[in-house]
Amino acid sequence: MTIFETLAADATENFLRNFVKPGQIVFDVGANIGQSALVAGELTGQSGRVISFEPNPAAFKGLDAAVRASGYRNITLVQKALSDRAGTFDFFLDTREEYTGVASSLRQLDDLAAAGKSLKSTVECITLDYYCVTHGLTPDIIKIDVESAEPLVISGGRGTIERRRPIMLFEFWETWWNLGFRELFEYLKPLYKLIRMQDGEDVEDFYYTQTGNRAVDILCLPR
Repeated sequence: MTIFETLAADATENFLRNFVKPGQIVFDVGANIGQSALVAGELTGQSGRVISFEPNPAAFKGLDAAVRASGYRNITLVQKALSDRAGTFDFFLDTREEYTGVASSLRQLDDLAAAGKSLKSTVECITLDYYCVTHGLTPDIIKIDVESAEPLVISGGRGTIERRRPIMLFEFWETWWNLGFRELFEYLKPLYKLIRMQDGEDVEDFYYTQTGNRAVDILCLPR
């Protein structure tokens, strides 16, 4: 079994288990109810740190409870969204019952809006670069899962990314290729080798010759 077959089985957890080392700093962007935070907290150990960003109040409540129950003291919770600029902006909560109110995004999804399952709220946003500068931290690993707002997060972290080149994983909804992700890949490809974790395909070779309609995970390995 290749590393990509292993990683694809549970992409986020296996990404963390394959790349996070004790003592590192992990940014968990879109922490939801704590699935990634607890794995990263275990792997970084007492000498490392995990910074988990989750702006959705319902998800943050679950995240806070999970971290408290775990006993890990190396996890810091931040109830703000990361974006390309600071301020208070529209925020859209997914109200489908099966997601129990913990899915959300800075971008409104047309199908949810049409079905009346998108509730508009507001959220405070900061940038990744601002957080790093004001807290004196530089991430070794960044995981991003923010329901199609990944280009905004990375845009707000360009200084950190270009200086440190952390290993990254982000979710990509393939139908959003022409809604900010093409430009994101163009920005990242001189800095990183971009790989679809589901099958190990090179992103440039794959998406410039075909399209897709799945949610996949993109592994960014520094060049």
